[in-house]
Amino acid sequence: MFYYETVIPYSENLVKIEMQNDNQLVSHYFGESYASVNETHPMLLEIDGEQKNVSFIYYTKTIADSPSRNLINNKKNLNEQVYIWKLSESEKIDAVYYVNFDVEKIIAGTDSWD
Repeated sequence: MFYYETVIPYSENLVKIEMQNDNQLVSHYFGESYASVNETHPMLLEIDGEQKNVSFIYYTKTIADSPSRNLINNKKNLNEQVYIWKLSESEKIDAVYYVNFDVEKIIAGTDSWD
């Protein structure tokens, strides 16, 4: 058996970006489970003629389809906090987009958003 992750398609009922009481911006996942969450730090981009700090995010799943990567998903043990992801440097973020991106290209600065 091999380990393979696929991107979970975006749905407005599945992923919501929220501001918590402590002014922390978070992504709240409402699905049954996920394998990982990928996020970029805020990047300055021009959007509709304005400069904005933007972060990109996406969730993945595997065959096991579990945040703890166990083969058995025991719903009795699920903790809602597992499904809340604190966005890095949230005080700098103007917008968050759900999009599949290549982490290696982002780190190397070679990805193009055109």
